Amino acid sequence: MSFSEAELERYARQIVIPGVGVAGQQRLQEARVAIVGLGGLGAPAALYLAAAGVGHLTVIENDLLENSNLQRQVLYETRDVGKPKVEQGVRHLQALNPWVSYRGVGELLEEGNAISLLAGHQVVISCVDSGAARQVINRACLELNTPWVDGGVVRSHGMVMTHLPRQGPCYHCLHPEEDFQEGLTPAQLGVWGAAAGVIGSLQAMEALKLILGETANLLVGRMLWFDMQNMHVREVVMEANPSCPLCGGG
Repeated sequence: MSFSEAELERYARQIVIPGVGVAGQQRLQEARVAIVGLGGLGAPAALYLAAAGVGHLTVIENDLLENSNLQRQVLYETRDVGKPKVEQGVRHLQALNPWVSYRGVGELLEEGNAISLLAGHQVVISCVDSGAARQVINRACLELNTPWVDGGVVRSHGMVMTHLPRQGPCYHCLHPEEDFQEGLTPAQLGVWGAAAGVIGSLQAMEALKLILGETANLLVGRMLWFDMQNMHVREVVMEANPSCPLCGGG
């Protein structure tokens, strides 16, 4: 593939970054990324990946847009309220970057369809707020041998971590299903839109690094915790469970 003059101008500020160049931009153009959830985290992640020229984005979301979503889900407009997020999200992403191809999937990701929906992607980004949904993504990505980037946000706190199959802890290592209990949701506890934007942007950055092969400094086995109210960042080293029945300890 070759780039038009308009594309080279569009991506000029990242092409000049050491380690990217035209060859790196080519890798981005050839990449396929799946985003599960197109809400507070998925919206900024999708926007930045589309803007960066990631060649294909699959967005998976089955909800309708609510008025209360607009406080943080920056992909949408007021006129989109009541409409399927996935349809309106793809429309706005196409308007941002028509050189990217998009697939919108208006389904709930679950055990029965996770493999088929996530297969063929280079990176998966988890933008869900349920531990059960993360378990589904974890199992599918282990089976597909696909890296995935996890993120979460509540109030002014957020976290980001990247999972490389069998290279560090998987999600089940950290949260065995038999020990997992769902807590209160962000909808019940509240969330700052700007905090969601920070975490979603960091998830997009991890995905871009994975595509470009910059694996040395990924958040594998390292969870970043952000307290954006007090502007504190803490890194927590997480180890694989050698008895994990899914990944066998990384």
